[in-house]
Amino acid sequence: NLGINSVDESLGKIFVYIHNNQINVILLDNLIISSTINIISNLPVNLILNGFTININTEVGIIITNSNVTIDGSCDSSNIYIETKENEQTKILNIINSNVTITGGKYEILSHKYGNTDNPNVCFYVDSTSSLTINNASIKAIDDNNGAISVIYTKTNSVLECNDCVITCESKGGLRAICIYTEGNTKINDSIITAYSDHTANAAGNNYGTTSNAIMAQSGNIELYNCYIYGMHSGMTCKCNCKINKGLYAGYSHGGVYFAGNNITAHISNAAFLDKGLPEGFIDDGRAGTNGASLYIGGAYKNTLYVNNCNFYGKIQPIVIKYSSSSSYGHKVYISNSNINLNYTRCGFRNDGDCEIYSGLGNNFTNEDLEANRNYTETSETYNQ
Repeated sequence: NLGINSVDESLGKIFVYIHNNQINVILLDNLIISSTINIISNLPVNLILNGFTININTEVGIIITNSNVTIDGSCDSSNIYIETKENEQTKILNIINSNVTITGGKYEILSHKYGNTDNPNVCFYVDSTSSLTINNASIKAIDDNNGAISVIYTKTNSVLECNDCVITCESKGGLRAICIYTEGNTKINDSIITAYSDHTANAAGNNYGTTSNAIMAQSGNIELYNCYIYGMHSGMTCKCNCKINKGLYAGYSHGGVYFAGNNITAHISNAAFLDKGLPEGFIDDGRAGTNGASLYIGGAYKNTLYVNNCNFYGKIQPIVIKYSSSSSYGHKVYISNSNINLNYTRCGFRNDGDCEIYSGLGNNFTNEDLEANRNYTETSETYNQ
């Protein structure tokens, strides 16, 4: 049962056949979808876009339940597109207890204001019993009226893998624009992930009014290999165990990665971290604040980072290790064969309190680059974990 209902002008526009115990659905023309497509199948389903566009004119385009589904967008001009009404919650895909693979194609939401950080409009929603693999695809979520927007939103225990993807999220005046919000286990390879918004404070001046992240890794585990990411708050806010190898990780306020999880461990190697300015057309209101850092550790306790063969550039302070006796303490950084820029304006390392730095072989900095010369130990180790 593919549950294809109310497909406007669809007669003669799809071809369905079963081969090798697989249901193949091939588009023969562009489709306008006026009500949700429900896919529930005991057999694997292969949806072949075949160079055509599915234009969704309903709140949820496709719900996939208890199924194994492949979306093949590898033919040029394959596209799934949805434009929302104002204050309408929208998804292209809602994946429930299913395994979905997307290969190729372009997928896009244009939203006209909806939601908040806990309930944004999304392209792909993945529940806690599902997996989503995306290969060589372009995915974009745009809100043009200050709404909350994400591209991919995954729940606890889900599995997400992205390979060779370009993922973009933009909500100029919205809180907050997040490309990938993940509570599950996530692995990203060779991908470009960028999130754009203004960087402002709220009216009370005690929180953000607008900001963005390429990735919000809320829980589970995350692995990034040879990626480029950028966001206004940070490239990634990471609250879970993390592995990064190769790539460039950039952000406007807190640098490439803001580590903010309790008792997490991160292994970082062969990568660059960058304090990067505002993109054209976006503003900083001067109240939200920026740290001029490439990497920031804080907002939680007992983060442990192992760093080898990395470069850090932050115009004010390349690396910040925040201390608060009640909320941010006990962090440890083990670092070797790594460089910071030495033309900083404040310090090379800002180590606010009880946090510890272990400097191994091959670094270009010394204890003189610390803002406060505390808890700094030189070793003969290489921290290539």
